Amino acid sequence: MACCSKRSLLCRKQHSAYWRLTQLLTHLTGRGLGIFGYQVFLWARQGAWIPISFGRFFTYLGLPSASFFSPKNWIGLAKAVQMIFHLPAALVFLMVSFVLAAVLGFFHRR
Repeated sequence: MACCSKRSLLCRKQHSAYWRLTQLLTHLTGRGLGIFGYQVFLWARQGAWIPISFGRFFTYLGLPSASFFSPKNWIGLAKAVQMIFHLPAALVFLMVSFVLAAVLGFFHRR
């Protein structure tokens, strides 16, 4: 980055934000690969693929499921959230990590 030679407060804040986003990227990618690896382990052990949806992953963590998101307003948003909750958890984490990697790559080149 161009600001590295100045050691200004802005430079430190940019590096701090970049570092945090990099940690988030690593965490999301690891979570997605971990869920997929767990599914492969269960498949190898039991001989049947056990799907883990994003909503089921939330309930494993003790967080509210997709049924929690049923407002009287913003019905379209509720449908989108429910649709995301039905996607495979590994796919959601990997998609978010790829988007975050693209954003980080774009801003790192600037």
